[in-house]
Amino acid sequence: MLGKLYDWALIYRDMDLCPIPLYRRNDPLDASGNKRPMVAGWQNLTLPDDIMLERWFCDDRRNIGIVCGRPSGNLMVLDFDDMQAYATWLDVASPPETLTVNTGGGGVHCYYRLTGDVPGNQKLIGGDVRGQGGQAVAPPSVHLSGKVYEVRHAATIATTTLAALHLLYPARPAGASRVRRKPFVTGDFRPIVQTLAEAEEGERNNMLLWCACRLFEQGLPLAQVRQILTATALHIGLERPEVVATIASAQKQTHKAPAPLPPHQILAARLQRHGIGRA
Repeated sequence: MLGKLYDWALIYRDMDLCPIPLYRRNDPLDASGNKRPMVAGWQNLTLPDDIMLERWFCDDRRNIGIVCGRPSGNLMVLDFDDMQAYATWLDVASPPETLTVNTGGGGVHCYYRLTGDVPGNQKLIGGDVRGQGGQAVAPPSVHLSGKVYEVRHAATIATTTLAALHLLYPARPAGASRVRRKPFVTGDFRPIVQTLAEAEEGERNNMLLWCACRLFEQGLPLAQVRQILTATALHIGLERPEVVATIASAQKQTHKAPAPLPPHQILAARLQRHGIGRA
């Protein structure tokens, strides 16, 4: 018999959000144990059908995540671990009302749909941006602490621009600068590999995707792109299945980018209809 996780997956899909199953473990030494996707190539999924949801969420012994970016209609999630930083941002930005979640770690997730391109994962003051190539753990997932992710404010997901959110990014150390993503000379792969090697934590998967796209744009076959990037991707901490899936996703994106999904629907109405998770 299907449990409450399946009901939540239906709610999210009704909102044009793309839910995916996450591992649920109880290893205190594995900080990502309850956040790791169980599906290969999850960064570029489309909305799952009923059969897929039943297969993924056949019981409640796993967690649930939402794919950010194009698979969920240009979704970006602001992940605040520091509640003081969250309060400061609210005061400075006065952002539009939107779906907000209390995380199991004591932070907050704020869901937004962007009218322009969704950025990749990056750091905020007191948190992170979960964007294209990322995912956000969603209710009713269970944190390693045992606390449950819960809806803090059941509202429609606001549609806005990135600039309108007035995000507060951490200052970079003096003399430090981001890698310049300029065109590379055809056949010269060393700068691309070096760009991947210098990827910061939180940007590694998105950087691998970007580097692989640049190689595919040069006409390289899949096997050669894997040969060029895999060793470096493993060295910076990515896992082999994730590397394989991301490079395959880059190949698809280079040929045809997926179109944005339809507009959002109201979460509060879905919660009432299913009788769960009322805020």
